[in-house]
Amino acid sequence: MNLFSVPMQGQGTADVESLPSYVLRLAYEHGVSAGVLQSTVYERFSYRGRIRKSVAGGPGIEALARRNCGSGQLRDHLSIVTGQDLSCRPLDFLENRVYMISTEIGGVWGCPEYLSEKYLFTVGVPRYIKQLWHMTAVTHCQLHRSPLVDECPKCDSKQVFMRNDVQIGWCGKCRHSLSTRKKPLTAPAWQY
Repeated sequence: MNLFSVPMQGQGTADVESLPSYVLRLAYEHGVSAGVLQSTVYERFSYRGRIRKSVAGGPGIEALARRNCGSGQLRDHLSIVTGQDLSCRPLDFLENRVYMISTEIGGVWGCPEYLSEKYLFTVGVPRYIKQLWHMTAVTHCQLHRSPLVDECPKCDSKQVFMRNDVQIGWCGKCRHSLSTRKKPLTAPAWQY
C-alpha cells in the first residue's frame, strides 16, 4: 500500500508542519478519517504495539505532536508509504536540550492572521499547523507577534478535531473560519 505524496509544509525550517496537521491533511486528501489512515499505515507494517483508538481530541493530538517513539515511528512509516522525508529535523535539538520535551506539548493553537494570509495570498499552498504552535511555552506567533488561539471565534469550541471533511483553518464543529478573531487586536499604547 502506497499513499500519494502530500508535501509536508515548512520542511527544513523552524516553521515545519506538525505531525497532527500532516496526518489531517493527508487523511483529507485521501478521503478517510485520520484514525483510518493511521490504522491502515500500522497494518501495512504489522505493528503489534498499542494503537490509539482515536487520534482526535486533545490527548490524541498531543500524543501525535510529541517527540516520542510512537510519533517517530508513525513519521517513519508515513515517510515510506508517501515516498518522502517527513522528519522534523529543525526541532531535533529539543529532544536533548529540554528536559521531558513530551510534557511541553499542548493542543492545537493557531494564528488567525497567518491563516488569513495563507487563504488570501498563497494560492495552492495549504494552511497547516506549525510544530512550534503545539509547544506550551509558545504563546504568540513568531511572525505576527499576535497571541495564538485554540478556540473557534464563533462557537468557542477547542480545536481538537481530526475530521476528514473539514480542512485546516475551519472549525471542526461549526465550520466557521478560524482566520478571524473573536475580538480584534488593538495596538498597545506604547506603539503610538
